[in-house]
This record gives sequence, structure tokens and C-alpha cells, in this order.
Amino acid sequence: MSERLTCTACGAEVEIGAQTPDGPPECPECGEKLYRKAAVAQTASEAPADASVPAQAKADPSDQKPERLNLRFSDNCLQAVCIMVTLIIGGNIGMVMGGGRGAVVGAFAGVVVGLLFSGTVLMIYHAVRRWKSKRD
Repeated sequence: MSERLTCTACGAEVEIGAQTPDGPPECPECGEKLYRKAAVAQTASEAPADASVPAQAKADPSDQKPERLNLRFSDNCLQAVCIMVTLIIGGNIGMVMGGGRGAVVGAFAGVVVGLLFSGTVLMIYHAVRRWKSKRD
């Protein structure tokens, strides 16, 4: 028996059969393994009487599970390491060039550069990974 699920990370709908011993398979779109049950499509006869208010808005919030944030621990660790390294490098360069104030400015510039650099690297990495999964 298969089940229709929605990926919590990208929203792709996936038809999943029996689960493997490792849990659910990776999403073909983004590679995550977190799913929620897909919403069942309503036919015209099942549409709510008050069509101006969506059926989801009328649902009892206690019936719904809270959505999980897409936080990849490995991505966060990579960004933290990149930011710390560039902060130290920027602070040292600033100290050599301008003393105490230069160290503060250099450290701030290092944080900004580290954030932008690590974000760009992660974006490219996940884009390539997604592209490869779509080709297979």
C-alpha cells in the first residue's frame, strides 16, 4: 500500500510505498527525509459551503502538527567554521593594518565575508546535488 506524502523542505508530493529499514527514502527534489501527509484534494461536491474562507483556515489548529524548520546540522557547522576562520583572519589583518579599531573592523568584515562565502558554497553544493538527483 502506498501513501502520498509532501516533503516538508521543498513541498514536493511523493508517492511512497513500504518504508525501508533506514526509514523513508530521500525526496527526489531536495534530498531530505522529512515528510507530512499530503492534503487530500476536494471534489466540487465536497467544497465547503462558504467558499470565501479556505478549508484550511477553518481547521482546528490543535489537529495540525507544527512544521519543522529545514535546519541541516552539517550546513550550520560548515557556516560556523567558515565564519570563525574568516573572523580570525579579518581581525588579524585589521590589527596589522590599523591597530585596535582595525581589528574590530577587520573582524566584522571577516564575519560578513565568511557568511557570504559559506552561503554561496552551500547554495552551489545543494544546487549540484539537486541537479544530479534529477538526472538519475
